[in-house]
Amino acid sequence: MKRTEKIIVDLKIKKYDVIRLKQLDTTKLEFQILDNGEIVNLKNKTANIIFYKPSKSIVIQVCEVDSNNQVISVVLKPDCVRLSGKAKIEVEIKEDTDIVSSFIVEAYIEKTSKEEIEAEDAKIYIEEIEDKMKQINDNEDIWKAAEEIRETQETTRQTNETTRGKNEEARKKTEETRETQETTRQNNETTREENEEARKKAEKTRETQETTRKTNETTREKNEEARKKAEETRETQEKTRQTNETAREKYIEELKQQVLN
Repeated sequence: MKRTEKIIVDLKIKKYDVIRLKQLDTTKLEFQILDNGEIVNLKNKTANIIFYKPSKSIVIQVCEVDSNNQVISVVLKPDCVRLSGKAKIEVEIKEDTDIVSSFIVEAYIEKTSKEEIEAEDAKIYIEEIEDKMKQINDNEDIWKAAEEIRETQETTRQTNETTRGKNEEARKKTEETRETQETTRQNNETTREENEEARKKAEKTRETQETTRKTNETTREKNEEARKKAEETRETQEKTRQTNETAREKYIEELKQQVLN
């Protein structure tokens, strides 16, 4: 059985409530990582925790990453909770060459009711410490190196935040430009629709006028046809009149000859 502490860490938050741990308990920490309130996708990422013990020495542990449930977990080494007092926890996430870490999460290791640790255990603990010291030479150097890494990462984070701010500003300007262009497009569309409506009205007027023109043309053609027929009748009548006039004049001339004879 393990004491399990579930901790939500937001990469943008600098201050957290103090986590309460228990001295000598087998302790499992489960972290859910957020970035400005959004869950960080842990796929293809690895993670470590940097545990600052009450003695000021540091323990770095590799964590288990569950990318399905988006959880980082680690069972603390007994050495982490061997002493009671104030501790600090920092979560470090890696993807390829990229590194990002949380701000410090403060913890307090509550003292156990066991007042003493067996001498043999203490001896083993000292031997473990000596082994660790041989491996890393000097915990103070490691702490300084870790602090330098943290400062570098903080500088990178600030640079990234500045870049993000600039990108956000550029995005806002682009959005403003898009909105202005959209307003212009809508105004142009309204003008186009008004022009289209005017064109349709003008087309209807033209069609009405064309219909009137065709009607007038048909009437004109009918009148012209009637005029031609009337002209033909007149010409026929004129020929008849001329023929009659010639016959009349001939008849009168014949009468005159008869009288004279």
